[in-house]
Amino acid sequence: MRCHAQRAVRRLYGGAEGNLCLEAFIDEAFDSMASREQIVKLAALYQPPPSNKPLPSPKFSHTRIDANFRFVARDIWDAGPSHGDRSLALFSFACSLFRQLYSPDAVLEWTRQCDLKWGQKFATRGASGEQQLRKLVDDAGVKMGR
Repeated sequence: MRCHAQRAVRRLYGGAEGNLCLEAFIDEAFDSMASREQIVKLAALYQPPPSNKPLPSPKFSHTRIDANFRFVARDIWDAGPSHGDRSLALFSFACSLFRQLYSPDAVLEWTRQCDLKWGQKFATRGASGEQQLRKLVDDAGVKMGR
């Protein structure tokens, strides 16, 4: 085989190194190249190795709407404001629901129900009360990173 290229590429011959001119190397590479069909057939056999890492889940991967409150929300729901400050109690209730992954709409509705159950601070104020309640829930969402 005649080489017209000036450069030679290094190649292993059965464990021994040798030189092969670039033109010969390219010819040999093309002659031994796998066909598209062979590659497709081999690719179908590939199985990725099993991962040991758990799949990451977003901070808020789901939302809740149920009445199974826990923690501070459960205490306030069952016993009402323990310190007499209904606004602070409702804010704490909303924050606790956000921590428990309740949706913003669910937090608003449950906070509204809590207000009705424990003194009606906002419920008796009409549209203004609803606006204040929404602001309270929005502020709780901001505080909890929602």
